[in-house]
Amino acid sequence: MSGITRRNFIKGASMSAVGLTMSSLLGPASALAEETPVEAVKYQGGSDMKITKITPIPCSSRWLLVKVETDAGITGWGEAGAWAWQTATAEAIKIFESNLIGEDPFRIERIWQAMQRTPHFRGIIINAAASAIDIALWDIKGKALGVPVYELLGGAARDKIRAYETTSGSTAQEVADNVKALVDEGWNHVRVRPLSDNRTDTTAAMCRKNAEMFEAIRETAGWDVDLSFEIHRQCTPIQAIEIGKAIDPYRIHFFEDPFNDIPEVARYVSEQCPVPIANGERCFNIFELANLVQNTDVAFLRPDMCTIGGITAGRKAAAFAEAHGVSIIPHNPLGPISTVAALHIDRAVHNFEVQEWPGTFGDFNAMIKGDPISVEGGYITMPEGPGLGIELVDDLAEKFPFGGMKPRWGYNEDGSVRDS
Repeated sequence: MSGITRRNFIKGASMSAVGLTMSSLLGPASALAEETPVEAVKYQGGSDMKITKITPIPCSSRWLLVKVETDAGITGWGEAGAWAWQTATAEAIKIFESNLIGEDPFRIERIWQAMQRTPHFRGIIINAAASAIDIALWDIKGKALGVPVYELLGGAARDKIRAYETTSGSTAQEVADNVKALVDEGWNHVRVRPLSDNRTDTTAAMCRKNAEMFEAIRETAGWDVDLSFEIHRQCTPIQAIEIGKAIDPYRIHFFEDPFNDIPEVARYVSEQCPVPIANGERCFNIFELANLVQNTDVAFLRPDMCTIGGITAGRKAAAFAEAHGVSIIPHNPLGPISTVAALHIDRAVHNFEVQEWPGTFGDFNAMIKGDPISVEGGYITMPEGPGLGIELVDDLAEKFPFGGMKPRWGYNEDGSVRDS
């Protein structure tokens, strides 16, 4: 490949100023201490609270919410991201509970390190469980101190959070019309799904159909809206590169997950594809994400706070991505806690790009007490209360009965297994 790549450009950059551990977030007692409703809380070296109970609550088809209770009456909410594996993750959460009862919920970094380093085995189920618990601990700490979580992460780096909505269609013009409708609603970034079908289409047909789709979108919706393209790992490496060439004339903001998350494939495709690559939504720890930004030319990292280790891991991932000139686009295909956990990271870090809005995955606002979370003019209205900023309705399991989404296997036209 001729020219200089982003990876080569920053190859000599030092990581020494970044560090992967968060510094202490709590200083001496301040006016905040006087405002907290919990008299038992102290501020140096932790709190006087103890974790008393952790409850996983499977809901609807893909949501697994987690409730962490303390002896001070403060409750924190989390959410686990291994959807389709909720029952296994719920069991892992209960196993973690046996170690966490009696622990101080303020000692988030210490608990996070214990959940990451002490299990004999690692994987998506364990880390999804750890993610939910970590998010809930940040919620508890923010509530106890009377501040939003993003204030504990260093304060607001921006005043509002840009988002994108997703659409699709059966013809190029139908997709174009759907994009135009979203633009008319105020969205300034729209993600579209492929018009092609990799089970039956040739590489040439995949290139043609998707190029025709983006041409129709630009003719109908104009050139001022940012467009991104999610093809959900439906490409071979060569197909990803060729499709990228075909759609490049239509100014695509990012090409999301065109290939399986294999390091050598990510490096090869990201160096050859002309459209910026966004990757990492299926990474389940910070080390996999670090490999993407250190050893490939991905332009955008897609951390999922409900799988990589919660808000603690999200802050670490954003820091090392920033050191490599990579921005983050948090993955968010889930419910209310997943959404607000991502928003607090978005609010606090400099290298945030745009936030996935999970509008196509169900009405999570029905789970929230009080004002809903919405998007106005392409920006999310972020809750500003202490902790995560929201509370969930009572009797979640009864109001949103668990349907049990299970893994789905797909096959290509020739009978081989389809990537998903």
